[in-house]
Formats: sequence, structure tokens, C-alpha cells
Amino acid sequence: MMFKKWLESNNPISTFQAITDKIMERYDLLTPCDVVNGHCQQWAELANKRIPKSEIFFLEHNDIPHAVIFLAGLYYDAETPQGVRDYRQLPIFNRPRGECPEN
Repeated sequence: MMFKKWLESNNPISTFQAITDKIMERYDLLTPCDVVNGHCQQWAELANKRIPKSEIFFLEHNDIPHAVIFLAGLYYDAETPQGVRDYRQLPIFNRPRGECPEN
């Protein structure tokens, strides 16, 4: 019950966006796509510290592990602060490994 109240009073989207911004600044990255292509574990660990009820999952993408957060039935990563129900909807699972869309 306490977690449900936390979700109602806190916006996980803004929390995840702030974490992405922090990782981008720390590692001098340009986009959230850069975070998921090399710094996903750091992102997930920081997110898990900020939201202790979240879980870190390691999913495989083209034989490379990808760290995501699972929270309240949704999967999150640096590119998807709004979360998705099916991890295969995460952008990283729908493009060739290491590629980022043009800005």
C-alpha cells in the first residue's frame, strides 16, 4: 500500500528522465540512446537506488545483456521513461545493435 501511494505522489517518468540526464552528463553522452548502448547498467543501478521497489532485469539483445528497470508491471530504460508492458517494445530491441536514430 505504501508503494502505491509513492507512485501516486511521485512521477517515475520525471525520475527516470533525471537519471538519464545525470548519466549523460557523467559520461559526456549526447542522447538517451548513447546511454542504452554502453551505460545501461549504470543507469539501472542508479534508478534502483532512487526507487528501491524497482527491480533490475538483464535482458539479452543480439547476445549482449541490456539492463532495464521493472516497476509496477512496466519495463524502463533511458530511452523509455514512460515504460512499456512488453520489453520487446523498448527501442533498443527494434534496431541493429549499437545504432541510434538520427537526431
